[in-house]
Amino acid sequence: MRLISLLLLLFATACNPSTSEADAATTAQLQRQVRDLVTALTPPPATANSAVRNEWFARRKDQIKTLNTAGEALGLAVLDEFQAHPEAPLDVQRGLLEVASRNLPEVMRPVLTELVLEYGGDNLGLRTKACELLAETSPQEAFDLLAPLITERRSGRTLPPDEIMVSSYSTAARLSGSDPVPVLSTIAADLFSEQTARLMAVKELAKHAGVRSRETLRTVLVESTGNAYLRRAAAQAIVAHAKVDSDTEAQLCAILDEVMNKESDVNFQSFLISIIEKNCL
Repeated sequence: MRLISLLLLLFATACNPSTSEADAATTAQLQRQVRDLVTALTPPPATANSAVRNEWFARRKDQIKTLNTAGEALGLAVLDEFQAHPEAPLDVQRGLLEVASRNLPEVMRPVLTELVLEYGGDNLGLRTKACELLAETSPQEAFDLLAPLITERRSGRTLPPDEIMVSSYSTAARLSGSDPVPVLSTIAADLFSEQTARLMAVKELAKHAGVRSRETLRTVLVESTGNAYLRRAAAQAIVAHAKVDSDTEAQLCAILDEVMNKESDVNFQSFLISIIEKNCL
């Protein structure tokens, strides 16, 4: 039976050579598109002037945008190119990874997950891009994956930068319709978390007005770590909440007065005075 099927297939191909010709033409077109993409992604020499680099960046951006919805066939061809050339420049790898992920979100989900969790090299740039792409193309899976990575203590593991994981987690929450506030609040208020991650969590909390986020921001405002930039971000986040949340609006001036009365940093006092004058007087 298998022999008969094979003979029928060969007979059909022989009787309809246009089919194989069309397949060959399609393959040639895909190969040409991949070559053109790699060319567009390849950065100019380090000695190139700013005009050349700006032109390359614009061309690279346009090419990626054009091919991000090209379909599964191109996605597979781009994935083959990505996996066949791990030595390619970072800009090429990142671009190939994006085009493949946009066109093949389900196929690329385990590839991106492995890059986030198990990538063994020192290429943080590729790991960062994988984390961002996973959040954008498989948001629910990214939401579930990233939560423990950014809240649990870990040692000896190479992962994307903490602030990138926090930002990607927030993106995944938005796209999946999930609530990021509990995890963001945990990171923002944790004195032992990376300061860059805490800052990103505070900035993301600014987008989620509510009781828990407000109390977290209040906690950050009055802490005595000396991180004035983090505390400024918390103050600005509370002001942003007051514009969309009536409870926060009603409490804003009392919160600012409380912080002002306990504040010993002269520069931060001046910052608070400017906010109070603008919002409370």
